[in-house]
Amino acid sequence: MLAIVHGLWRSGAQEATLAMLTLLRKRGVDLNVLISQAADRAILSEIEDIGISVFETPHKTIANYPDLMVETYAELIRSSDIVWITDVEYLVAPRIKRIKKEIPVVAHLHSYAVACPIWSAFYGMREVCMKNCSSSLRRFAKCKQLATQYRASSHQRSTRMKVYQLLNFPKSWLDFVTWPMNETIVENIDGFVAVSSYTRDLVRVHLPQLKHVPVEVIHNPIMVSEPHTSSKSNQDGSDETILYASGTWINKGPHIALYAFKKLLDESSKDVRLVMLGTEDNAWIKDLVRRLGLESHVKLLPRLPSRSLVFEMMASSTVVLLPSLWPEPFATVPIEANLLGTPAVVSNRGGLPDTIVDKVTGLIAEPSVEAVAKTLEEAMRTDWNRELIARTAKERFDPGRTVDRLTRFLESFTNRSLSRERT
Repeated sequence: MLAIVHGLWRSGAQEATLAMLTLLRKRGVDLNVLISQAADRAILSEIEDIGISVFETPHKTIANYPDLMVETYAELIRSSDIVWITDVEYLVAPRIKRIKKEIPVVAHLHSYAVACPIWSAFYGMREVCMKNCSSSLRRFAKCKQLATQYRASSHQRSTRMKVYQLLNFPKSWLDFVTWPMNETIVENIDGFVAVSSYTRDLVRVHLPQLKHVPVEVIHNPIMVSEPHTSSKSNQDGSDETILYASGTWINKGPHIALYAFKKLLDESSKDVRLVMLGTEDNAWIKDLVRRLGLESHVKLLPRLPSRSLVFEMMASSTVVLLPSLWPEPFATVPIEANLLGTPAVVSNRGGLPDTIVDKVTGLIAEPSVEAVAKTLEEAMRTDWNRELIARTAKERFDPGRTVDRLTRFLESFTNRSLSRERT
């Protein structure tokens, strides 16, 4: 099998790809990786450490889509049984087929990038987009304009946002006409792996031709290095901590977290603090904390240097919060928290509701200030069974079953087993 990995930026999709490559290698799958010469050296090193042969090739970027020069390794493609596009490298599909017409090409759907020019399928940051904008410049421009307006109202940077609004239409026109996805690219992909049922269904709304293309739902593998699972009880009278670990991207709702936390403090007598990872150097978040008068209750931390430190914080927190506004295709944060015995409060958007079992491993809320504050208050007073949370998450998200399902799906396109041995 040949895996196409751009490796250009660190993201949840890249982390999931690294985890899946590790699992596939352990299963004895005969793997090669074709990666960009400009890839993050840490990602490249991690793939090599797995014991996989890596081949570097030049790439160009077209409207944010990485387009790897697969022709550099035409013989590698000809000697492979299947090509796996691991993220958004969709543009290579037609050229792979020109090199070897009969080779199956299977692509991962970690986002809506195959169907949406801005990859989020979130119309103006107001509602899930259920209409195809690829043939409507007006709709696309309006989407970007509304999103700019929302950011302006949230960031309180009116001057800068007014400049963005002035540039919105010409920039929208440029983005629209340069969007490289077309029917030819999709037609040269034989099957898709969607990270959630929601992702599959939403992409099919935008691309009805996929109705006749195999689309398998396989969750990303979640592997947690386990510190001691916290036995913290919400009834023991100790300080309670809400952990927000999803960064500063506005679609993730860090401002919703802060406003909801402020409301929770104002209406509760509990001694609660909010810890926000990856936010220490963000001027917008720091300013919002100051304006809300939360300096003594909110701790802004940098991105932690290791996942084990993040897991330790998750395990010792009372609840982990992910109030995403956009329809998350999938999210690892609440599952990682659950695997460590910590309940999660998530929004009801996208694939997020599928990451938890409501009232067993966490709670689901509409991503509004009032709803999130109310749900957080409920989560704080609930006496969670942390052993049950961890056990339930392990049963639902078993990495072994995940890699088995992916292997079987990939093998369904070939006449050969991809594994040298089963372990």
